[in-house]
Amino acid sequence: MTSGEKKRLLRAEVKERLSAFTDSQRADASSAIAAALKSLGVFKAAESVFIYNSFGQEPYTHGIIKDLLKQDKKVFLPIIKPDGKMVAVRINAATVFQKNVYGIEEPLFGKNTEEADKSQIDLAVIPLLAFDAALNRLGRGKGYYDRYLNETNAVKIALAFSVQEIPSVPTDANDIGLDAVITEKEIFFGSQKR
Repeated sequence: MTSGEKKRLLRAEVKERLSAFTDSQRADASSAIAAALKSLGVFKAAESVFIYNSFGQEPYTHGIIKDLLKQDKKVFLPIIKPDGKMVAVRINAATVFQKNVYGIEEPLFGKNTEEADKSQIDLAVIPLLAFDAALNRLGRGKGYYDRYLNETNAVKIALAFSVQEIPSVPTDANDIGLDAVITEKEIFFGSQKR
């Protein structure tokens, strides 16, 4: 079985686990995850944060984003450009959003949009579909985050529910590693960047 085939099977398995989560369980777990993230020194010290806009069965990030904006931090969200390339653009309280081809709310990209300088992103808070204790990440299969974050030195923290942990994630040369994964039950660290 190829790595790609293993990843497809694992994605299906984890999606099934996530579908068993009730809205109430998801909300409670998301609150615990957000509190754990906010307690980290790397989060408190970050001046510019790249973070995803949660969608579907992902841990909720909307409250985290609002808190970051209230703290006057530079907040960047991903958008998928028409050429299929993901970039990060700065948002503020007045940012207008639109749904992308996947149904995810993303900032409207326009002539006044400030694109992130990857070298200035301190912290990247990213989604995943599955992870293992070695901090390998299984995404949705398009490679957007792997390509984008491969070119930055930002601390990479993924938010996940504990049901998304699997024994081993098959990896390829293009897959990025994580510095930490935060679940509602624990924080998995891969380095001392706390």
